[in-house]
Amino acid sequence: LGNAILFYERTRRLMPRDGDLASNYAYALSFVKEPVSPVQGMWLLRQLHSWVSYFTVDEVTSMLIVLYLLIISVLTVRLWVAIDLKIMIGMLAVAGTLAAVFSVSIVQTVQTYGREAVVVAEEVPAKFEPFDQATTHFTVYEGMKVTVEQSKGEWDKIERVDGKQGWIHHESVEPLTHTVQKRNAVL
Repeated sequence: LGNAILFYERTRRLMPRDGDLASNYAYALSFVKEPVSPVQGMWLLRQLHSWVSYFTVDEVTSMLIVLYLLIISVLTVRLWVAIDLKIMIGMLAVAGTLAAVFSVSIVQTVQTYGREAVVVAEEVPAKFEPFDQATTHFTVYEGMKVTVEQSKGEWDKIERVDGKQGWIHHESVEPLTHTVQKRNAVL
């Protein structure tokens, strides 16, 4: 289950609008024992996140480039051609708002890149401290998505979507992003 959800999450980054993927992913999530609800944030931020998650990172980056070029073009054309000020301000406001939304999306993606992980062990006690004799704070289950906040030896400090943090063994989670392992090559 954990590996299935891990690969669905990885695939969603490449194909966020695929209907079959979404239904299979939702089906796999239904098997997660004791799913955790995320902390409710502002309604507007949740709506923006759901709208932006409809696009891949490459698509968001391309849209940002187009929007910034549009803003620069409108300002440049205004120097040589008489454009109605209300139309120009309207175009700049729409393009600027969209650029701001997509910029925030990219910043959030970069901040969590490489830290998101999925629990691949069946049932893992999350401890208050990074050692086996520490008190168990909560339990994470196979298939749960977490964020790795810190690593210390064989331990990872994780945060669940509800904000609870605890230490678990490193091999209990698998990161969403692939890490490239460098190998010594003989030239």
